[in-house]
Amino acid sequence: MKARTLNRVQWAFIAAAGACAVLYLVFDAWWWFLAMVFAAVSVVVAIFHLWVVRKGLKASRAFRAVGSMDSQHREG
Repeated sequence: MKARTLNRVQWAFIAAAGACAVLYLVFDAWWWFLAMVFAAVSVVVAIFHLWVVRKGLKASRAFRAVGSMDSQHREG
């Protein structure tokens, strides 16, 4: 899966969690409380996953930059 697609999926989870929270506040039903728990867990997992993906992308870019500089020094 590409990083952009992964980002969109994670933001969709965050949006769904927000929708669950709004529905809980509007309807104030016990079963929406279960949705709220799912929403909270989804938000935490999504934010953590976004952080990991961004960190991985930065590391990947840095690794490629170092690799390309290395190959330029060998040629010259």
